[in-house]
Amino acid sequence: MFRLGLARVIFMLVPALPAEDAPLLMRPYYARGDPGPILATMAHVPELTEVAMPFLGAALGASSVDFRTKEIVIVRTSALLGCRYCIDSHTTVALDAGLSFDQVHTLRELAASVGEEDLASAFPSPKERALITWIDAVAFGRGALAAPANEAVKANFAELFAKPTTENGFNKNPADLNAVYETTNGVKVSNGDVLIAAIT
Repeated sequence: MFRLGLARVIFMLVPALPAEDAPLLMRPYYARGDPGPILATMAHVPELTEVAMPFLGAALGASSVDFRTKEIVIVRTSALLGCRYCIDSHTTVALDAGLSFDQVHTLRELAASVGEEDLASAFPSPKERALITWIDAVAFGRGALAAPANEAVKANFAELFAKPTTENGFNKNPADLNAVYETTNGVKVSNGDVLIAAIT
């Protein structure tokens, strides 16, 4: 690993492995050249790659949700839930998706330590701020979300919800974001939890 320094933060990154350093199980992914940042960082754990790639292909493949938005969800959720590997590897991917160093730093900070001014400074887009606020509410909450976070996501991502649910990236109607389901073992799961799990 190497460190990438900024004035106020040091990122730990999982470096992408070049073909010559890739383990034997990963060599087929390099057969046509550069496999891309996700596979090149996952090359460090080839035993996970075989299991994860079909899921990642579905979650990160072509959809109505753009690459940048997916990386905002992944980095923020990973930071809030404390997945060090995901945070470190997706920092690299998020930078490739067009996020700035300051934006990635802001996403990596815990919600309690990032004030509204910091968030607005790093993310001038109201749409992206609404998404981050929604991610925080889903990651920290249990059950149905408070109306402000849900309403902001519905309003800012209206173009996704206007499409048929099979094409909208969220795979849900706007009203369904409030739904809470109880599993057979009594755990209550909201659609927001399922969406974040699907993207990450």
